[in-house]
Amino acid sequence: MDAQKYCYEQDKKLVFDIISEDEFNSFPIEKQRFIVYLRKALGIIAKACKMAGVSRNWYYTWREKDKKFRKVCEDIIEAQIDYVESKLIELIEANNPTAIIFYLKTKGKNRGWNERVSNEKKSPKEIKFKVIDGVKSEN
Repeated sequence: MDAQKYCYEQDKKLVFDIISEDEFNSFPIEKQRFIVYLRKALGIIAKACKMAGVSRNWYYTWREKDKKFRKVCEDIIEAQIDYVESKLIELIEANNPTAIIFYLKTKGKNRGWNERVSNEKKSPKEIKFKVIDGVKSEN
């Protein structure tokens, strides 16, 4: 077995934490190759297309026409988001202030951790004046 084929076989094993080997083998070889490279490319579609030698248009056509393929690709992308979130948590556990602030601004919004700029126009406070002997006084 040559080195390139060996690497592909090793990369293929990474997919089996997302789908079963039987399900993987049910796809045509072109889609199998794309699935492997999508996993290896950490869910980045453009990179996976380049690695697999397919255009983005082909990927989106496959995705549109094959629900099972779409689901596998979505699962790979979700797995990558889970991985990145776990890395963020590691940074938080290491007391990284930037990671802590980022987390609070994204996950703690309902507790007031946001930098929302409000475009709400508040009505001005109503002030009443009464005239007494020709002089204004505030009420």
